[in-house]
Amino acid sequence: MMRCVQCDTELVAPVRSEYWSEKHACHIWHCPKCCACFSSLVSFPADTDTESMKDVLTEDPSLFPSLLFA
Repeated sequence: MMRCVQCDTELVAPVRSEYWSEKHACHIWHCPKCCACFSSLVSFPADTDTESMKDVLTEDPSLFPSLLFA
């Protein structure tokens, strides 16, 4: 879990994620308590034996389920 950088509230999930490449992603967070907005950068291992993000999503789509709003 992520914590708000301003008020330390526990945040469940980012409001948006941007996958820049198979090795880098950026998560955008919004705190409902204090309205802070911030991002976190994720770097996946550069080891050639590890699976790429595309491979992980293809093998297990439940890992990052799509969100549908009505």
